Amino acid sequence: MSGSGTCFKSGMKHFFSKHTGLLIWGCLCAFSLSAQRVVFRLGTLPAGTKGPVYLAGSFNGWSPADPAWRLQPGDSLIRHLGQPGAIIQMKCTLGSWQQVEQAADGADMANRTFRLNSDTTVTLHIAAFRPGGANAVVTRPRTASAGVAVFDSAFGLPSLGVKRMVRMYLPPDYHRGNKRYPVLYMFDGQNLFDEATASFGEWRVDESLDSIFRKTGKGVIVIGIDHAGPQRINEYNPLDSSSFGLGYGEKLISDVVNVLKPAVDRRLKTRVGRRHTWVAGSSMGALMATYSMLHVSGTFGAAGVLSPAFWINTSLPAQVAAWRPTAPTKKLRWFFYAGDMESKEMVPDMERIARMVDRKNERTAILVVAQARHEEAFWASAFTHFIPWLLAR
Repeated sequence: MSGSGTCFKSGMKHFFSKHTGLLIWGCLCAFSLSAQRVVFRLGTLPAGTKGPVYLAGSFNGWSPADPAWRLQPGDSLIRHLGQPGAIIQMKCTLGSWQQVEQAADGADMANRTFRLNSDTTVTLHIAAFRPGGANAVVTRPRTASAGVAVFDSAFGLPSLGVKRMVRMYLPPDYHRGNKRYPVLYMFDGQNLFDEATASFGEWRVDESLDSIFRKTGKGVIVIGIDHAGPQRINEYNPLDSSSFGLGYGEKLISDVVNVLKPAVDRRLKTRVGRRHTWVAGSSMGALMATYSMLHVSGTFGAAGVLSPAFWINTSLPAQVAAWRPTAPTKKLRWFFYAGDMESKEMVPDMERIARMVDRKNERTAILVVAQARHEEAFWASAFTHFIPWLLAR
């Protein structure tokens, strides 16, 4: 994440690498340009694929079975997606992330990415799909470190009426002495620690924290809450959406605060105060981290907001303005991250919300990385900046 494409802003200071010229901080001027016409067509498909194929991407909240983005072999989809220069990322599925496209050798693929410089036709050649179905087994190497374990394989979330796997990471010295540790709550628990459970690559949270511990002696407990699979976008949205349906984020975070956190504090050696209780996530999880800080700010004192899905609801700025007065904002710390290859709106939307939550820009860090996309590998790299910032006093 360091080098010529990194721009880091912390407090009132701006830091640029010596060759940075891609990103400019300052006033963002709005202008209106017509949307670009994009025609999607299916090209070659794996043998035996009858369809339909679904398009999931930055244009529909990464929904893997969106009927509005269903494409049959031989058909075309025509959409108007964005202004010139907008960046689109996507993948193809057979209706679930368990049946997402793969490379011909069965390896997971990076997101398809293209820039809308003009009206265009996108022909999708698909080499393979991941084997789907309830009995399908996808074998990946287990990469979790010794500090990773299961807190509860089926933790009850009563407001949602569901049970979720809750994973945890404990520092290397956890079982020595009576030391207590700050706690970082994170969304998308499947993706944090282990390649064996991460569909598109892991964040390497455990490796990063082990490395920091070796250098500084500082440890953090991480609690990772698994997402809901196909219902993730609803479970991680605190607001109802005309495009994606009801949002259950308020119920989820209520259960995290009122049920999960007390259980964690009873069973583990935690530092329970808000100053030592943090929250982080990416995309929809970053939206939830923002909501958690503002709506239940008596619980969380710092947030990692990585590639936030602020685009999902046009009423979000008004909601943030409504949540903000109830939050003790002078004591909240914010870390915002985005890549400039995620979408044209990602960086300006993030900056807008960052200004709203911390108007004096006193306790906020903003990291923007050139050529970085909306993918776990980039969030893993961003995490190596977030944690030192979080532990700094």
